[in-house]
Amino acid sequence: MLHDITLKKQGLKVHQEQSNVPKEPNSPQKIKNTGIYSEFSDDKLAAIKNIQLDGPSFATKIDTLIKHLLWLREEDPGAKSIVFSQFREFLDVLGRAFDRYRIGFTSFDQKNGISKFKEEPGIECFLMDARAHASGLNLVNASHVFLCEPLLNTALELQAIARVDRIGQEHETTVWLYLVEGTVEESIYNLSVKRRLEHMGKTDKGKSTLPSSSSGGSTPLEISDLNLEAANSLELQQAALSKMMSKDKQLGEEVDNNDIWECLFGHVKESSSGLSGSNAAGAAAVKATGDERFNDPTVMGFLAAQAAQEREDAEIEEARRQLRNSGSSGFSASCS
Repeated sequence: MLHDITLKKQGLKVHQEQSNVPKEPNSPQKIKNTGIYSEFSDDKLAAIKNIQLDGPSFATKIDTLIKHLLWLREEDPGAKSIVFSQFREFLDVLGRAFDRYRIGFTSFDQKNGISKFKEEPGIECFLMDARAHASGLNLVNASHVFLCEPLLNTALELQAIARVDRIGQEHETTVWLYLVEGTVEESIYNLSVKRRLEHMGKTDKGKSTLPSSSSGGSTPLEISDLNLEAANSLELQQAALSKMMSKDKQLGEEVDNNDIWECLFGHVKESSSGLSGSNAAGAAAVKATGDERFNDPTVMGFLAAQAAQEREDAEIEEARRQLRNSGSSGFSASCS
């Protein structure tokens, strides 16, 4: 059975968030925009991508991150960076790439890693994974934070940012978020931003304070430095960081099943067409399970394709089994 599959070319996007310091307690609110991160300048991203690496490729994201750090050497001499990922294995590969391209780094796993990062000029990066919850860790000598992938549990990334953007920081802190466009990473990012915006629209009592338009509809929440910081604080206060990561140390963050579904299919709009074919099957599934998501034709198409693949795999395995049995019988007959 053949299925038509349309592939959209993947593209790496870099988003940035800047925090201006020092912070004056009585300074007026600075309205930023209606998003958490702003998309990185196309010109600067092109300049980064144009940097030539005289060695093997490790993967698009890793190669671009290396080029980004080499670009920072020229644009922000002496700057130090925190590189954060929820996956330790990814950081291991990244470390090998850094060694290859002579980018000085250290981590918790290395002896005196923290003091080396603070004291040695040649150490440009500190690799940090999501399981590192060292209380009170202060890395204000860094001014850049690289998030290697978006997270649904944003408290994990806020924890990494808080190591740098805190009292004692004398430089502007820039947070760089890497995500691959057209993949589940983009859906994870959109869902995490939505949740942080929801925190901004609530008071301490949990009541919504989102402004409304004269027509009765909701209007986008304007983001300021102050209410973004308040929302981030609320997120960290409510988070149990130790429970946000999988017990299997090879895996990343714990994600609810509904969140997985939202990330995979949340971008698909509900169809208002009549019930026929897969739609009728979806209606039957909704009736049986009470799950409205089976009304989504894309979800049903995905499940149908998955079922077809399973049937095909089963048929192939059965054919192989029969072939083995046939060959075995023929061998026995020839020997008798």
